[in-house]
Amino acid sequence: MRWPNGATQGSVIVGENGRGGQSNQLYWPFGLSFDRHDVDEDAQLPSTTRMASFDTRIEMECKSFLPEVDDTWSLIHQLSKDVIKFREISHAYKYEHSEDEQKHYLDQLKTIDGTIYNLSFSIHQRIQLLEKIVQPLLNEFRSSRLDEQESNSYVPAYIRIAENQLNSLKLSFKRIIIKHNSNSIDYQNDLKRSFEISRTTVDNIKTIVNQDEENLQRTLTVSDEQMQLQIAEHKPQQQQDLTKEEIEIADLQARLESVRVLNERVRQMNEMTMALYLSVQEQNELSDNIWLNTTTGSDYISQSVDEFRLINNLKQSKMALWIKLLCFTFCFLLILLLILTLIIVLSQK
Repeated sequence: MRWPNGATQGSVIVGENGRGGQSNQLYWPFGLSFDRHDVDEDAQLPSTTRMASFDTRIEMECKSFLPEVDDTWSLIHQLSKDVIKFREISHAYKYEHSEDEQKHYLDQLKTIDGTIYNLSFSIHQRIQLLEKIVQPLLNEFRSSRLDEQESNSYVPAYIRIAENQLNSLKLSFKRIIIKHNSNSIDYQNDLKRSFEISRTTVDNIKTIVNQDEENLQRTLTVSDEQMQLQIAEHKPQQQQDLTKEEIEIADLQARLESVRVLNERVRQMNEMTMALYLSVQEQNELSDNIWLNTTTGSDYISQSVDEFRLINNLKQSKMALWIKLLCFTFCFLLILLLILTLIIVLSQK
């Protein structure tokens, strides 16, 4: 593993042409570079000889995985830029007092929100596609680890690369979606406050118009001509007030519809985030199970070694006991033979 010169975060390059060329290095996000020669050197170690065959599959498996990772990172970077732009425009809309500028900002927010929704949906589908590409390899590796009950902690390079890339994509996407949901909620609150202020203004206009009508009806007796002149003077003003009222009501209805659409999209994005969170949790549980099975296998091996040593010690103890018994018997027979020899010699004298 090396830090390549000139590699930038989020860049994914395979070969010289980016997707099909032959090269000695695989570049990944976070500025990491995996050298095929390093993998081959690791494969020559005695403890990992049998696992080295997996490393030769890196180039073959990554041909369909790396391009999708590269495209997904590009979409995530674009999504991050759009989320920042949405936040900046929503803040500008919040502190803008001109109605024309507010409408302009509102149209921009609608467009950007639609773009963010489409990008989020596309990224979510790409992450699911990457899971379909990687999952068979992960399942094969996990099943082999469970069947073989290996005591070493070696993990093939293609497994580490695939899991790290997939988890990084999921966590980055989740972080951006949570950030956008927070910005959307703030924007919705601003729209609701603006809606309440506008509704209060409309109610005040209606009250003023009703008061003018009541004042006209309660006016002291005047000539018909003066009455007609007063009505003619108030009529254009009332029509103008009603026209403004209709425009504000239409604007309020448009804002209310924007709030409803935004609420629905926030709900859908929260569902995407929850699905990714559950997927990450499931992978963590699988990793914990693999580690538990590996630890259990290691404990079984250690217990078997201890039992084997105990059996050897028992065998050695029995062997030593038999040797002592034979030595004692030989000594006893030798002493007995000497006694008999002395008895025979003494009897002859």
